[in-house]
Amino acid sequence: MQAYEATAGLVRAVLPASRRPEARGFPMEAVIAETLRFDPPVPAMRRVTRTALAFGGREISEGATVTLDLRAANRDPAVFAEPDRFDPGRGESRHLTFGTGRRPCPAADHAVQLAAGAVEALNDLESVR
Repeated sequence: MQAYEATAGLVRAVLPASRRPEARGFPMEAVIAETLRFDPPVPAMRRVTRTALAFGGREISEGATVTLDLRAANRDPAVFAEPDRFDPGRGESRHLTFGTGRRPCPAADHAVQLAAGAVEALNDLESVR
């Protein structure tokens, strides 16, 4: 269910983004990568800590549920220049939308390709009208 809803949400977010003036001339995959950073279809993810740790000056106990706000993380100015600007020309995107480390989304490439095909087909239909 997560994969279906997330991919449907990605298509819903990419469709208007693909029609923005900033998206013109860029491959759909670049528009998708920037949309994943700028407006992630799943805005947060949760993890349970396996051990106690300190992070950001806070102590987090073993077994605590930690929520990562992807919208905030993907707009970190220490990672992304002009983080509040939609820019498909950023190049390699280091967004966290598909997770990272030991638990990344196993179908990230599939979701991007599926969304690219759907958005391109919908845009083609729109241009015929």
